[in-house]
Amino acid sequence: MSRNDNVRLFIMAVMDAAMFDAKSGVPERHPTNTGAKLIERLNLKRFRIEPRKGDYKYARSVYTAARWLYATEQKLPA
Repeated sequence: MSRNDNVRLFIMAVMDAAMFDAKSGVPERHPTNTGAKLIERLNLKRFRIEPRKGDYKYARSVYTAARWLYATEQKLPA
């Protein structure tokens, strides 16, 4: 896998989890959604050639952004 593939898969895994949690009624600030728990829960280390300390923070940031986008998305009039 290339670095670009790893980045894409890391972000997609977090976004999918955020949307699944939102649909399932899991609160955004649930203990399973902290940065460290997201890394473990989604096995995000597999998408990093060299995991960094900041991965936790950025996983949580992507999760927060995806939840916000999901919550604020509205259908456009036809």
